[in-house]
Amino acid sequence: MLKLDYSDEAKSGTSRMEKFVSIFTKEHNSGHEQMPPEWNFESDSAGVVRVDYKPADPLAVFRSWVEFGLSNATAIAEAMDVSVGHVSKLAKRAVGAGWFKVQGRKYILVSGMPA
Repeated sequence: MLKLDYSDEAKSGTSRMEKFVSIFTKEHNSGHEQMPPEWNFESDSAGVVRVDYKPADPLAVFRSWVEFGLSNATAIAEAMDVSVGHVSKLAKRAVGAGWFKVQGRKYILVSGMPA
């Protein structure tokens, strides 16, 4: 799966920044788990593009898995290779941010949520 999160906000003046998180759902011949990177593409007024990446924020990765269709802590914990307790903490942060809710054991994105 490749998750794209676009940001149309200009960083300054005529520069633009686009970003996305890539998540590897299957590992073939790598021998180890791949960390999801967050990619940033920024262009300046002269058209020069700079590409940068960093490890993705765990809350952004959590959100990507919920958007992908995983709807419970156990499935998300397995996909993220973390504990169910860690997923529960991420869920609490997401609820606090206002873009997420928990109904019983099911995780649901709130429509109209901030990116």
